[in-house]
Amino acid sequence: MNTILRIEKLKKHYPIQKGIFSKKSGVVKAVDGVSIEIQRGQTVGLVGESGCGKSTIGKTLLSLQPATAGRAEFDGEVLFDIEKNYKASQQRLMAVRKKMQVIFQDPYACLDPRMSVESILTEGIRKHFHYTRTQRREIAAQLLHNCGLSEESLQKYPHQFSGGQRQRIGIARALSLQPEFIVCDEPTAALDVSIQSQILNLMLELKKEFSLSYLFISHDLQIVRHFCDEIYVMYLGRVVERAQAKSLFTHPLHPYTKALLKSMPDFESGKSKIRAAIHGEIPSPSSPPKGCLFHTRCPYIEPNCLQTQELEIAGEGHWVACHKYHTFNEVVS
Repeated sequence: MNTILRIEKLKKHYPIQKGIFSKKSGVVKAVDGVSIEIQRGQTVGLVGESGCGKSTIGKTLLSLQPATAGRAEFDGEVLFDIEKNYKASQQRLMAVRKKMQVIFQDPYACLDPRMSVESILTEGIRKHFHYTRTQRREIAAQLLHNCGLSEESLQKYPHQFSGGQRQRIGIARALSLQPEFIVCDEPTAALDVSIQSQILNLMLELKKEFSLSYLFISHDLQIVRHFCDEIYVMYLGRVVERAQAKSLFTHPLHPYTKALLKSMPDFESGKSKIRAAIHGEIPSPSSPPKGCLFHTRCPYIEPNCLQTQELEIAGEGHWVACHKYHTFNEVVS
């Protein structure tokens, strides 16, 4: 295994503008110094509450929006390095984009209703490859077959399909350029529970067949637990814990991670009620708390928590941004 994607100290800030002249009055720190490393063939999960910056990372990585600071490198190619004023040229970025694709959250909004399925699947192929129309159609038909749909679907339009079928078309489109890496932006969030399992199983099969690597963005811990190899937990634009999936769920270290896990419905006992809830409101990303971002909601706060907490190694393959995790570990568990 080797590193296919490396993100270093990524920041994405949005200006707050007020008044008639749109004077800048502050910034929203959607992502504030996040570093992620993904190995080839690995599925890395990005979890956290809504608004923590998960999807923003995916969009910034794919150059759908510019980064404020940081560095990103894909398969040895530097995508951007803000400190060095470096950004890949359009020609080089186009070459890299064939290897990096995305599966969107909403299967109803991500497909153009005016385009047939064949046009949707071959749009990228026409731009990046020199195939004949017959060859493009054959590729599109094979993509549909790989994703569990028939060739007859090529002449249909998105409104003629169910949500699960539309998501299969979205997955087929992501595969059309023969990528090596796919950003999965909550690909099952808008689907019924019964359909979610089908889509996840399909993605696992495609990962093995095409040797894919995934960045899997989700707020559903049950899905992430069984789908991902490694998990990054985000809170207010920063990573507070990073660990292998099994280690994170059996031995969580950060109070926020523990609170998230305790907020999961308990189905094993036969009762679907919530076991615990995270108290307090999420602070505004435009004025985040000083020190540990979670200290305003943490029941174990002490004076040292007002100091900035950086990720530190807490065990093999396990990092946590909490200076006192080892002192209350047994109590919180």
